[in-house]
Amino acid sequence: MKALVTGASSGIGLALSRRLARRGVEVWLAARRVDRLERAAAEICAGGGRAHAFPLDVCHAEGAAARIAGLDDA
Repeated sequence: MKALVTGASSGIGLALSRRLARRGVEVWLAARRVDRLERAAAEICAGGGRAHAFPLDVCHAEGAAARIAGLDDA
């Protein structure tokens, strides 16, 4: 199972990402703050989970949609 979590650099998005990873879900952490995303992904991986940092700014709808479509294709 895989999940894309937006707002994953802090708060509810980060907590959800951690919880999903503990349950065996491969998580793609999406947010604008790349440094925080990378730290969160590294933390999840260090704990035995599978996580990937995915810089994404949903304020730019067309670019965000294209990036997400690229994930679907991969």
